[in-house]
Amino acid sequence: MYKANENSPLRIQLNLIDGSTYNIPFNGFSANMKNMLRDYVAPHGGKLVDIDEE
Repeated sequence: MYKANENSPLRIQLNLIDGSTYNIPFNGFSANMKNMLRDYVAPHGGKLVDIDEE
C-alpha cells in the first residue's frame, strides 16, 4: 500500500449517483488525479471519499 505521508489514504472511493462505488488504490497516479476526479463527479451528484482502513 502507498502512503505518501501519515495523512494519505490507502484508497479513494468514488460513490456515484447510480449507487455504484469504485475503490481505487491510492498511488502516485491517483494522488495526481484525486482533485480532478473529485471536481468531475461532484457536479453530477457523486462523491470522492478517502478510505484509511485496510
